[in-house]
Amino acid sequence: MSPMSTLSLPPDFTDPLAHLRRLHQQIRDQLQQLAQVADRLAASGGADLDRQQMSACYQFFSRDAQQHEADEREDIFPQLARQSLKLADQIHRLRQQHDALDHQWQAVALMLAKPSAIEDADQFRDQCREFADRYRQHLDAEEEGPLLLAEHIFSRAELQKIGRRMAERRGLRPPL
Repeated sequence: MSPMSTLSLPPDFTDPLAHLRRLHQQIRDQLQQLAQVADRLAASGGADLDRQQMSACYQFFSRDAQQHEADEREDIFPQLARQSLKLADQIHRLRQQHDALDHQWQAVALMLAKPSAIEDADQFRDQCREFADRYRQHLDAEEEGPLLLAEHIFSRAELQKIGRRMAERRGLRPPL
């Protein structure tokens, strides 16, 4: 990963929608890293265990991605769902996708947490690829739908409140 990676940017909650977009890019970066680790492991027949990168992926998806999901679930989605029935239906589908991704993540997380327990490197690779593909599709659906509309729907006061809640969720000082 390059030094200019979005992972090195400090969180900025003064514009919570921009923060969500940066998180989406961080998720994409980590999905790429996860796929590369899984591909190398499978190509080596299980011999190439990049424990450091596996740990980084595990930490990211167990902490940062979970906080991101909470941002959407608790602050973004409820407000958007109240706007229209069509948007409420889109939000419902995105929540279902969150649940499915969480379920998939649990299977991948077990292996990332204890890489030496991976018995079938090809199966691990396939699970990681499926998780990454589904997650990317989910991010695209969010960005092309509700999050795009949120830019036009939320007032400045609503965005400030969302930004404060996002900072508090991470134990950080909320923006002024």
